[in-house]
Amino acid sequence: MGIFDFFRKKRLSKDEPLDSSDGLYRNEEERHEGLLTLSRKLSSGNEDVVLEVKESLLSPLAYCEKWQDRLDDRGISAPFEELSWIAMVDALIEERMAEEVDWKSESTTILYTTRKLIARKQLLPQDMDWSEFDFIEELPTAEALELMKNKLKHFDIALACLDINSDSYVLITVPFEELVGIKRLASKAGYQIADHFASS
Repeated sequence: MGIFDFFRKKRLSKDEPLDSSDGLYRNEEERHEGLLTLSRKLSSGNEDVVLEVKESLLSPLAYCEKWQDRLDDRGISAPFEELSWIAMVDALIEERMAEEVDWKSESTTILYTTRKLIARKQLLPQDMDWSEFDFIEELPTAEALELMKNKLKHFDIALACLDINSDSYVLITVPFEELVGIKRLASKAGYQIADHFASS
């Protein structure tokens, strides 16, 4: 859904190191460690997700060739600095551990998408009464997300977004107690997980 014109694209050889001259990462090893640990946590230990991220880190060209169709949808045709972050995002979406919605999605879409994520991770009982989550009126997407986030707090669930610098939201749900930890792991890897959608 998103177009990655914002990202600085750079073709890499198989063994060319990522550029860390901008100071975003302490070092490449720590960045990789953080991203792999984050992938494992967000996927609830799904090794298929972790292996895809590993592949993008170790063999970016081979990864791009293997997942060409999926990357084409994002306007990506060659390895670039953020490839492994996108690999994690796409793998999580494939396993329904994350959901991507447009920045102009309707409130009903936000409700439906959030329910799917929570059901996938079994964060609430299956017979949960969702009537109190219904939106009384249509809201701008960011406001609907903020409202849903605040409602879920009462159930110790965090609604957050994997920042891909795009015109879409990649949504995740996690136990609230895990939010600080996964945000730190994302930062360690040089990326961001946001849990604020609209200004108050």
